[in-house]
Amino acid sequence: MSWKQRLVAHFWLKAIGETMAITLFMVVYFYVMRNPLFPVRVMPLMTPDHWAPLLPWTTWVYFSLWIYICIPTVFMGARQVLWNYFLGALLMAIIGLGVFVGYPTMAPPFDIDWDQYPAWLSFMKGEEMAGNACPSMHVSYTVLAALWTTWMLRVVKGPGWLHALNIVWGLAIVVSTMTTKQHVFIDVALGVLLGVMVFAINMYCVRRARVAL
Repeated sequence: MSWKQRLVAHFWLKAIGETMAITLFMVVYFYVMRNPLFPVRVMPLMTPDHWAPLLPWTTWVYFSLWIYICIPTVFMGARQVLWNYFLGALLMAIIGLGVFVGYPTMAPPFDIDWDQYPAWLSFMKGEEMAGNACPSMHVSYTVLAALWTTWMLRVVKGPGWLHALNIVWGLAIVVSTMTTKQHVFIDVALGVLLGVMVFAINMYCVRRARVAL
């Protein structure tokens, strides 16, 4: 299947499916965060947290996740591959939200006057608050998307610069979770672990079903 064919294949399924999935996830995510069933525990700071400066401009990198997680589907031409990616994302949501329900956490209250920073950062801190911290679902979905994109780029024999862009963009999003003070290092580490685990399950299912990528 050519690049052009992959780009337009199942276009409406990709567009509508991704929009609905992200919207539903955010609704449940915020509900769980704002209605904890158990005492919320503050995540501890570790050495890497003291290395990460506050960089307000990385807020835009942070929010770019919602574009980044859609990138793998651009290279997917088979409906079954799309289905596996969506199921992986769903599995990760179930695991992550399940952890948040049973063991609610939040980022530590940094001694920062957010009103002294740009409006978009203040808005994020007010809207996202600091709950649902560990594992970082932001990091988990970044890792899942990065690994899927890497896999699909190999399938379509994508150029080296696209591979490099994928890695740099993914790493930038992961780092931005700390430079916006939304997460601390332990959230990030466990978020990476969750993303890798779900991708491994995805690949096991794809290979077992002998799906044509």
